Amino acid sequence: MRVVETDAGGTGTRAAKGALFDALAEVAGALSAGRRVEIVDLLAQGERARSLPRQSRLGAAKLATVFQEP
Repeated sequence: MRVVETDAGGTGTRAAKGALFDALAEVAGALSAGRRVEIVDLLAQGERARSLPRQSRLGAAKLATVFQEP
């Protein structure tokens, strides 16, 4: 990966990187459980929400709790 500095490492670049890293950490936290990644993968394949319990082999109640805050 190539990093391009726009202001030679000044505060603008550091702030932008900090915001980017915070956003990446938030996404990583949201996908921190294997079941969550599996469900996102099924959705990316075009699965409809109502077929997710069958496809993921989770009950509807369990499926609803998978994406709640940890």
